[in-house]
Amino acid sequence: MRTVTLVKPIMGIVMVLLAIALFGCQNQVEEPLFTESNQMADMPLSRSTFGELPFLQGADLSYVNELQDGGVNYTKDGSSVDPYNLIKSYGANLVRVRLWHNPTWTKYSTLSDVKRSIRRAKNEGLNVLLDFHYSDAWTDPQTNIVPEAWRPVVKYSDILADSVYNYTYRILEHLNETNLLPELVQIGNETNNSIMVADNADLIPTNYVRNTKLFNAGLQAVADFNWNNGKSIKTVLHVAMNPNDAMFWVASHKKYGLKEFDMLGVSYYPQWQDYTPAQLGEFASNLYSAYGIRLFVAETGHIWTRAWNDQNINLMSKMCMGYPDTPCPQLQKDYIIEIKEALLANGQG
Repeated sequence: MRTVTLVKPIMGIVMVLLAIALFGCQNQVEEPLFTESNQMADMPLSRSTFGELPFLQGADLSYVNELQDGGVNYTKDGSSVDPYNLIKSYGANLVRVRLWHNPTWTKYSTLSDVKRSIRRAKNEGLNVLLDFHYSDAWTDPQTNIVPEAWRPVVKYSDILADSVYNYTYRILEHLNETNLLPELVQIGNETNNSIMVADNADLIPTNYVRNTKLFNAGLQAVADFNWNNGKSIKTVLHVAMNPNDAMFWVASHKKYGLKEFDMLGVSYYPQWQDYTPAQLGEFASNLYSAYGIRLFVAETGHIWTRAWNDQNINLMSKMCMGYPDTPCPQLQKDYIIEIKEALLANGQG
């Protein structure tokens, strides 16, 4: 049995949301495919009623089930601990979990696995953000492949949007019936470019018209579900880019009729996003002033050393602007606190 020892965390609880970047794969899967017709039309999102949430802080725990099934034992001060209970004890109020459509390469991040994760979060009284990738595997700025079940209609955006709507609505419907409804829903993951494409060669140039239609289908499904069930699930769109590019991304989709959504999620890693936490706070203010949209740091993280302690490559190598290269775990805590304070200072993140 492998053991992961958790010392008293110098990082503190990750502000808003820290997606833990661990990589692994298994095989096998099961997943329902929903094909019912809908009445999507052009119903207004204003039919939804939104409640207020606290300042959100927590972690992406999508890998925990897989790690523990593989023999990982989490400990603190020599005693076994439950990761969900651990982050709750340090002030977390949110868990993020990803959902793939029908992955044939892993039995994790399927609907059944997501339900298992949400149940663990609910048992600890934690809010849940459900991250729809709308793919059978990872999506990010370099890849966003349509689910295989939807590939026959990938060129027919109206039909594909219908699939997005039905799938999103039925997942929420099922989770509601099993008392596992999330408080937030993310419509797509790191959707910098074109989404749900047949081939990654089609990612660029970004097809804003098609993107908008597909985003709107997911947003409308959440809005209709809220209205029909008296719920107040909040919606998040998610990109991994710098503030100026993100503002352009929103403006470009709004130009073609992007419906209202609550938060713009961003991935903020010094490795790829070259700006300071203070600039992140300014971005939050500008985004809210321009569109009434709050900023949500969906993923963030920072290295504390460039040292090599194994034979694997170092995915992360850059320090945040203004941070020294001297190895120091305190850097991670300082970085997270600086981000949180920048968001709290303007009140819009």
